Amino acid sequence: MYVTASDDAAYGVNVGFVRAYNAAWAGGDPGPAAESDREPAGIPLSEVAETDAFNATVCRAWREQAFGWREYYDKLTAATGNAR
Repeated sequence: MYVTASDDAAYGVNVGFVRAYNAAWAGGDPGPAAESDREPAGIPLSEVAETDAFNATVCRAWREQAFGWREYYDKLTAATGNAR
């Protein structure tokens, strides 16, 4: 594991990070910073790392699917004589 229990103890994830992270994935704006953003979120750093690694894996899979569909479409249009 790259993030150890001692890392979890030494480095906290605050509420502001969680708000910004969630807003980025939702495509929204987290809004202005608030004093409460400095509070601990109660989420271990190791969990953030695991979640981010999972999300990156899923994004790469979607990318490969999108490229596959584009290649399929290009071959289909070439075979039928239809151009984009």
